[in-house]
Amino acid sequence: MAVEAVRVIRREAIPGIPSRLPALAGEAFGTFVLTLSGTATLLATARISHSVVPTVPAQIAVSVAFGFGILAAVYTVATVSGAHINPAVTFGLATAREFPWPLVPAYCGAQLLGGITAAMVNWAMYGDRLGSLLDLGTTRPGPGVPVIAALFAEFVLTAVLLVVVMSTAVYQRAPGGAMPAGLAIGLWIGTAVFLAFPISGGSLNPARTLGPDIVSGAFPSWWIYVIGPLAGGAFGGWIWQFLKRGRQPGDGGADQSGQVEPQADRADQDAADSKGPRPRPGKFVVERDAEGKYHFTLVAANGQVIAASATYERRQAALNGIEAVKKNAADAEITTPDGE
Repeated sequence: MAVEAVRVIRREAIPGIPSRLPALAGEAFGTFVLTLSGTATLLATARISHSVVPTVPAQIAVSVAFGFGILAAVYTVATVSGAHINPAVTFGLATAREFPWPLVPAYCGAQLLGGITAAMVNWAMYGDRLGSLLDLGTTRPGPGVPVIAALFAEFVLTAVLLVVVMSTAVYQRAPGGAMPAGLAIGLWIGTAVFLAFPISGGSLNPARTLGPDIVSGAFPSWWIYVIGPLAGGAFGGWIWQFLKRGRQPGDGGADQSGQVEPQADRADQDAADSKGPRPRPGKFVVERDAEGKYHFTLVAANGQVIAASATYERRQAALNGIEAVKKNAADAEITTPDGE
């Protein structure tokens, strides 16, 4: 068994990301794709119908465009940056301790840059008339809709988005997971945009709204699309942490501070347990040292430690390190000692 790969794993600036600059560029590009796909479709339907009031077919087209846009963006940059492409997602992941707080401003700045770039492209393609009439496709509360209703819609829909993201893109941690995750996220985004279109415009993303706002110079109720999604993202992260406890046996997921640490997905292990024990050639054991840093060891079936990894700042990074070398021990399970 080739185990040297385990020994040479280096600490990563971002879990699974070899360099910060490509990650930030991926976030900017992914947000650009998402914002352009939906806002340009809104402007296109307005030009085709010669009306700035979106019809039902136009609303369907915009919803589908956003869904496909997020799908394409996730598939493109998931392995580069994690495909947050939304400040609310970054904020929600950070509050759930799945993303380092020091990198939140840089990620959000890159996402805002992507939204601004998409708005500038719309301005170049559709000119000043549609840019002034529709403010380059920004979002605003629907006619006669109370501000509190629009704020509530953004809060709730973004909270659900975070639960979907955490459940499909974070919790499973399966190789090639961008495909099912991107599909689930894209379906929810398309659905949320359509159902919220007459209420809040269906933003769920501060960068998607602030980009057109900044380029057009119009800021219709902009604070709704900052406070609502960010608060919804944080709340969605909390919901996911609560729901996740039901998937884990006992209280082994809580550390001494009472905070819940991310756990590896046990669905496959539970299925195996239901069929009775079966022999395993070994296992990966994830542990936390006295300094709060993580490492994993590859342990043989007889209990002998075959190899140990470098230390990681976060448990997610250690799990990503396991995936990088798992091809050398495909049947080894991932476990965490009780109390960790």
